[in-house]
Amino acid sequence: MILRRVIEHVRNQNWTAVALDFVIVVVGVLLAMQISNWNEANAAGRQRGLIVEALINDISDHIEVQNRFIARIDQEIAEWADAYADGARPAPAFFRIDGSDAAPDTWGTLRQMPVAALFDPTTVVMLAYYYSEIDGLSERYIRYVRFVETEVLPNLHEGGEDFYGDNGVIKPRFAANMDRLAEHREELARITAWAECLVGELKREGRLDATCSRASFRLDTPRTEADE
Repeated sequence: MILRRVIEHVRNQNWTAVALDFVIVVVGVLLAMQISNWNEANAAGRQRGLIVEALINDISDHIEVQNRFIARIDQEIAEWADAYADGARPAPAFFRIDGSDAAPDTWGTLRQMPVAALFDPTTVVMLAYYYSEIDGLSERYIRYVRFVETEVLPNLHEGGEDFYGDNGVIKPRFAANMDRLAEHREELARITAWAECLVGELKREGRLDATCSRASFRLDTPRTEADE
């Protein structure tokens, strides 16, 4: 339709009408492109929002689960310490979780989505770092619990004597395993505090920045009075 009008105007040498038709065509094309860009931006925004919501739910679930783990570890260690102080020879404190020893591979799922295209590089890197730390925590727990399952559990029915030397002091390898448990508890606390910071930033900004640096929540970071 528009092409036929242009041809007719050219034949009639109606250059004003030709110019007007040209402007109409250009404006129409630009408007169509802009609408397409708006639609794409809105779709990307909705997808990004859904991913942020999923991240908040997933990391919040980590926080809840890890806080339960911390409470259980504290109870196990306290009960062992009380019994040992009373002169008993209790089995070493240990911690085993229900279900899989490893956390779900959330980051593996996220990598199948256009995360890099929807988020800024800092957010992508921090998310990758967080989930890498979760994986590392799972691996360290698996190393810890392997000793529990091969050395501690088989001796539980022996009255605890195999866990102690003749002097009544717990044997070094079992003491070391409880040290690993205490370290695991501290790392759980640190990574939970980091997760709480990440969730707060995602809720406020929908993105992450250096506000929640992992360096502030590491075991090798000196603790301040505020941490106690």
